[in-house]
Amino acid sequence: MKPTDQPEGASAEAAKTAMKNSKYTLLKSAEKLTDSQKEKLAEGKAVFPKIAKMHVQKEAFRALFDYTDSAQATLVCWIG
Repeated sequence: MKPTDQPEGASAEAAKTAMKNSKYTLLKSAEKLTDSQKEKLAEGKAVFPKIAKMHVQKEAFRALFDYTDSAQATLVCWIG
């Protein structure tokens, strides 16, 4: 993490703790997260608003694959 990536008002230690061992938590689908992973994700989102936004977008993109009939229309809405 670069010093410029550190969120305002968060100490370097808080930022480091929030992101430690969170790689799979960020990549895993929301419905498959364990309770401890959900807590870790919430902690990371609280410290890093950009990560919160990224995770919401990732889950929205993942949801596209749940649609069968209206996948194209949903993709157009997601992009636009």
